[in-house]
Amino acid sequence: PEQSAAIELAKAGGNLKIEAYAGAAKTSTQKMIAHAMPDRDGVYLAFNSDIVKEAKGDFPISVECKTTHSFAMRSQRGFYSNEKMVTNPTSRDVIQVLDIRRGKSFECGVELTNYGIANLVKRSLARFCASARTEISASDVPMEGKFSAQAEYRDYRAQVGEFIAPLAQQFWDRMTDRKSVVPLGFDGYLKTWALGNPQIDGDYLLLDEAQDTNPVVIDIVAKQKMQVITVGDRYQQIYEWRGAVNAMTEIPADNIAYLTTSFRYGQGIADRAMEVLSLLGAEQKLIGFRTDEKPVGEGSHCVLARTNGRVIAELLAALEEGQRVFVAEKTVKELKHYVEGAQRLMDGRSTDFPVDFVGFKNWQEVE
Repeated sequence: PEQSAAIELAKAGGNLKIEAYAGAAKTSTQKMIAHAMPDRDGVYLAFNSDIVKEAKGDFPISVECKTTHSFAMRSQRGFYSNEKMVTNPTSRDVIQVLDIRRGKSFECGVELTNYGIANLVKRSLARFCASARTEISASDVPMEGKFSAQAEYRDYRAQVGEFIAPLAQQFWDRMTDRKSVVPLGFDGYLKTWALGNPQIDGDYLLLDEAQDTNPVVIDIVAKQKMQVITVGDRYQQIYEWRGAVNAMTEIPADNIAYLTTSFRYGQGIADRAMEVLSLLGAEQKLIGFRTDEKPVGEGSHCVLARTNGRVIAELLAALEEGQRVFVAEKTVKELKHYVEGAQRLMDGRSTDFPVDFVGFKNWQEVE
């Protein structure tokens, strides 16, 4: 019934928002919508290329399935070489292009090496490219490390921003110069496409995993003249760390549909999940469809941490209790950089990585 309701609302026209829990057949419902409107040309848009590849097989030929970057690359090929677009700029590129030969000392006593400056320039441009803003400003400069950790240094944020923002603008000008060999990168050509206010051909647009959409993409989608159908789970954001926001709350909709029945698990897990979802404000009851799930056990535990510091604390606590611990491979690599940076500070040497330690001279300052 829920899928049928979503299909009918889509056929009726107007922007539609489909709120769906994890495993509630989001992609299947979108395919059903497309098959129910064979006389209309559609666009299926997603950020993740793996999601797009998986979706292509079952959509009708009237629907074009692509990532946002695919649309952007197709549009920008007439302006930039393929090599320029698929090569991301490095900190070394920033240092060489801007001729940053030495570091910078600020009045508060914080010092940045030339690589620290280059890293801030790169991160500022990443924030700008992910945003809907049309100009680079001090607000794009991330205040990290020593600048954000201690209240007495926060007054210097404007000073740092005013120093880094012009450098970011200079490097952006070289990135977007068609004659320059400075790489533009994936996020760069997506931004240049967005700045041109593109219109995508079609009668309707399906935005999948809308809860993980960058503001730059939200701005593009919101400006389309076709029907927009956003589909996602606001409680399942995984790309917030790279600037993604929840398009489910950002793009206006004329109607809303719900998919609350999950086909991945039974009611036992659904009830446990609902305890957490309720704390986040969820009102629609989560229903577990499967009847073959095993009882929810008490023997194993999963810890979800927002910071590397919390991961280390939980890891050490578990090891002290003699427990066996598994940490995701990508997280292990991040922790290695974290520990290496901490070791440099303990040795009395400054470090540019990870960003949590930027600006600190030694470990005593961190403590």
